[in-house]
Amino acid sequence: GKPIYAAGETIRLVPATRYAQARFNKLYQGKTYIPAARIPRVTPDPQYSKYTKTTVSSARGKFAFDNLGPGDYFVTAQKIIATPGKFQVIGGAMYTRVTIRGDERYPVKIVITDR
Repeated sequence: GKPIYAAGETIRLVPATRYAQARFNKLYQGKTYIPAARIPRVTPDPQYSKYTKTTVSSARGKFAFDNLGPGDYFVTAQKIIATPGKFQVIGGAMYTRVTIRGDERYPVKIVITDR
């Protein structure tokens, strides 16, 4: 019922190319969220990875990417929580698509949710 921040998690920024869109469609199967128990293992593609920027979020889930050019991007986050004494984990992987036009005032607020 209340927000869970992706504190200290790796946040990825991926240019929204046709190749990236195809990878996201396959991985997320048309959704923007994958429950933790269903996150598939993906072999990293070095050609794809070299265009991906990463950062780590703060304790409140805040993050920043500098020097972005105009364009479409995917912003991804993952938060998996294991509860002591319980077998099942909660959380998952999620993303949102953002467009940078170049005339925005910074910072731009982005919220990534499991909805």
